[in-house]
Amino acid sequence: MTDPFRGSALETSDTRVSRFAAVLLLAIATSACQTGNTRAESRAALVGSDRDVHGCIGSAGYSWCAREAACVRPWELASQKGFQLGAAEFERFCLSGAK
Repeated sequence: MTDPFRGSALETSDTRVSRFAAVLLLAIATSACQTGNTRAESRAALVGSDRDVHGCIGSAGYSWCAREAACVRPWELASQKGFQLGAAEFERFCLSGAK
């Protein structure tokens, strides 16, 4: 009895190539479906989905300011409120007189 998974003596090289190509395509197709990413991981990879505990999107330049009780862009807030732009100045402004 011949093994159905091994080529018979009558099998041509074209048939072997076709069978190999079919197995290769099947392997590629099934491996592409198994990425392991969950829906939550996919959402996390989206641009702008990096919200902090206050809901501020850091990649868009937003930081939490307790004094304003809002997500703000430090350079915009510095311009509006008249303090010098810098991390220390931003923290000093936002922490002083917090609501």
